[in-house]
Amino acid sequence: MGVFSGSLRFTKKSSLTTDGGRRKADGATCQSKEVQMVPSPSFAPRIFVALGVLLLFASTAMYAQNVGTVRGTVRSADGEALPGVLVQAVGDIVRGERTSISGVSGEYLIAGLPPGVVTLTATLEGLEPESVEGVRVSISGVAVVDFAMRIAGVEEAITVTSEAPLLDVTSSSASVSYSAELIDAKPTSQRNFQELALMAPGMSMPGRLGNVGAYAGHPTGYGRDQASVAWNVDGLDSSFPDSGNIFGGWTDPDTIAEVQVLGVGAPAEYGNMTSAAVNIVTKSGTNTFHGRFAHTGEFEETTATGATTENAAGEEQGFLRETFENNSLWLGGPLKRDELFFFAAATTKEDLLIEPGEIAEFVRSDKATHTSLKLDWSINDSNTLTAHGRLEDLEIQSGGSGTFKTNPGAFSREYEEIPYWRIGFQSVVGQNTVIEANFYDIINKDRNVSAIGSLEPPLIDYNTPVPTHSGGPTYPYLYPVWWQRGHAKVTHFADELNGSHEFKFGFQYSNTGEQAGAVYPGFGGKYYYKFGANYYIYTRAAHYYGGDTESLGVYVDDSWRISDRLTLNLGIRADQDKGEIPSEPILESYLCSELNCGVTTGEFTPHYPDVIDYSSVDPRLGLAYQVGEGDRQGVLRASIGRYHEMNVVSMWNQPHPNRPPAHFGFSPNRHGPFTYFNTVDNDDFDLPVKGMKRPQTDQFAVGYEQQLGEYALGAQVVLSETTDLIGWQIQGDGEYEDVPYVNPLTGETIMLKNLVTQPTLRKANDPGAAANAPPGTRFEQDYKGVFLTFRKRHTGRWSLDSSLGWSESKGVQPRPLQQNGNVAFYTSSEGRDPNHHLYQGGFSQGDRPWVFRAQGMVDLPWQLKAVGSLNYEEGRPWRHAARVRLSQGVVTVPLEPYTGDRRMPDKTFIDLALSRQFPLGDRVNLGVDLQVLNVLNDDGFYYWSNASLGRYPTEPVPNVYYLPRRLALRVSLGF
Repeated sequence: MGVFSGSLRFTKKSSLTTDGGRRKADGATCQSKEVQMVPSPSFAPRIFVALGVLLLFASTAMYAQNVGTVRGTVRSADGEALPGVLVQAVGDIVRGERTSISGVSGEYLIAGLPPGVVTLTATLEGLEPESVEGVRVSISGVAVVDFAMRIAGVEEAITVTSEAPLLDVTSSSASVSYSAELIDAKPTSQRNFQELALMAPGMSMPGRLGNVGAYAGHPTGYGRDQASVAWNVDGLDSSFPDSGNIFGGWTDPDTIAEVQVLGVGAPAEYGNMTSAAVNIVTKSGTNTFHGRFAHTGEFEETTATGATTENAAGEEQGFLRETFENNSLWLGGPLKRDELFFFAAATTKEDLLIEPGEIAEFVRSDKATHTSLKLDWSINDSNTLTAHGRLEDLEIQSGGSGTFKTNPGAFSREYEEIPYWRIGFQSVVGQNTVIEANFYDIINKDRNVSAIGSLEPPLIDYNTPVPTHSGGPTYPYLYPVWWQRGHAKVTHFADELNGSHEFKFGFQYSNTGEQAGAVYPGFGGKYYYKFGANYYIYTRAAHYYGGDTESLGVYVDDSWRISDRLTLNLGIRADQDKGEIPSEPILESYLCSELNCGVTTGEFTPHYPDVIDYSSVDPRLGLAYQVGEGDRQGVLRASIGRYHEMNVVSMWNQPHPNRPPAHFGFSPNRHGPFTYFNTVDNDDFDLPVKGMKRPQTDQFAVGYEQQLGEYALGAQVVLSETTDLIGWQIQGDGEYEDVPYVNPLTGETIMLKNLVTQPTLRKANDPGAAANAPPGTRFEQDYKGVFLTFRKRHTGRWSLDSSLGWSESKGVQPRPLQQNGNVAFYTSSEGRDPNHHLYQGGFSQGDRPWVFRAQGMVDLPWQLKAVGSLNYEEGRPWRHAARVRLSQGVVTVPLEPYTGDRRMPDKTFIDLALSRQFPLGDRVNLGVDLQVLNVLNDDGFYYWSNASLGRYPTEPVPNVYYLPRRLALRVSLGF
């Protein structure tokens, strides 16, 4: 979908009139209307304005967030500044000549280098040339490399006067970077970059990493939720607009040049984050042809059983590996030397692992295909045009699990097709200025339907020995989401303004939308189940829902190097975010399994403009003070700043204001007639509170890092306060009566809220006056953490990167019954009842006091290479709850705060890999990699079963176990 198509919307080729809040097409009949791709009415004109500005920048533009800088000072042997020295960067990643001439003060600067390793050479007539090899350029990083040059003839050979720097002594941010070599070599359960992000200090995973593409997992940062992390791919925020995580923006690991986790102290360039930014830069072709084909497999015989539990058939069932195959091919090189380059990749994957408690014959494999093509046209040494496209195609089992006997039509498969394209035009203007522009378009075409196309309503029979699921799937949905984002920025280096400056001026634009077909509880709007003597029915008419957003952010950053020792990082950004619920066609029926194929009535729901209007100003301030010189240098870092979470659509667009009512009934006969005993309509829901804010975090960090030759040790303290979290607000227009209840856990008598008159429910930043919580309670979270780090660069045959962290996360949670840190609301009922808010203010669900991570690489004899990783996390807290029948129904009531006394199992994962390259000629190598994952066979679990949790005194039942020990073998052929 291109930029000119804006948002997916239904239109009919006829005039429209307004009638009672619904728009009706002239002569409308009950048949499917034509689907057209048109811009969202409110936001479309601004798309063209933003595109025009981007194209204006693109006339001399470059996407510099993907690149880094090398700078330093050239001096003589006696310490005098040397002007006129030619410093050149060379390497496989460098296109054309990238040089700099040192100025009067001896300083040089080479900006706009892509991530990777370069060699720097300094030359001046009459002096010995000096070279520094192995200088690593990182995303948005500054590598400071100084030279000391000697008179020619004094030394017999070229003298290397300094090693490549281990610390960035000019940045107040704390970041960790992982190169393509480590990404490829690291033993990983699913070969995805999210596992690398989890190795960084402060990062955590609420549950298990997934197995394919968009489902590869959604890490959190610094005790917050998934939406707190910004996922930037090639300089643009790729976070999913509906939930704020990486869903839909997955990147094939074979295409990644570098992953950077920017934990604290992020400059003003980074918005839509309250904990961390994960930056990913993809590979480009070079003047050398490179390529590789690899096959990775896991096997039944080398997969441990792990945890076991009884399935619905009464059989003990552990893990059982049926299928795991990952085939990947990538190729890069020149189409025209020094001018036109390409990098192409394709990956296919099939994964079938039977889980504990499942019935093997009722589980199907997950499949994924990823293709990618990137073209770079070097117009000259300073200008490059980039075009990048990729396609992700997924097929995932999402229903009809191994806990039921399931017929073929009831098997639910999720089909996702995610096309992506990006364009950028890059230029380095002189030595001191970089101008950038970058734009992408993504659409996530998501369908959760029957594996064989069944359109029957589902029926689950609980009276059979093994519950039987017949008919069609439960809760199917059709879910297209699209997002278009652009980023333009000017970076200018100035050395004559009371020190040296790196100025950045930029703006970021985003336009997103969705139009989902809600056909739950089942096709035909019906869901049956049989229990005892009766059939029960849940029915709701199919309907469309959606939400469109537009945002614009502008920022200014200045990295001001006041002296050789002190650098101040100053920045400020301003953001404006808007959201609306668009008019949707009213459905008569949705008996089809494709996107937007329902039969409409010709009428439309009302348009709800300006549902969300966020505005924010975020100042950032940081300092970096260098202590010592050379390989004994250190850096003191401190930062303070304000950050805001992205505009997460699912926090405010559901349930749709015009959602049809749900009806619940029973009958002794399968097809009725039914006696309806409950109706749930939308009269009690209202649009979000006007003036609702998006979550805001104030963060302070201070740390020190010391280099000792090839080693670096560091310590850091992080404090943050997050306010304005979003949840349900229970308005004061209803009525509750207090009823006593004896807490079965503690024996104390507490007062529960028993419904008399139903209040209005709205999304807001506090639970409302009617919540069973102290007056003035607001949704908020406080975090404090201390981290110790140790690094060794890869010299002397080994390298290591490790961290030890202690932290504490507490607050008032918007979803107090949830087990993990996923904050996206969708239609969740958590927080709607005032009793959900009992015992608020304890630990948050993302609290993990102690975390230790380490990963290292060792060069062994016989050209073997070993890579290992250790990831220990203390379990997150949980608490007991009971289900109590009140006038409003059966309510889950917390019986205690999150005290931290009850925690999920600790997690200790050790993964090992052993690899060797066998040369088959001058350029061809055969690679063999053997990986052992979860070496200790840790058999813990991530969750309690939802069906068992909250039924005190019944003990909860474990659910979603750690993947067992297993062996993976990769065989590759590369050149």
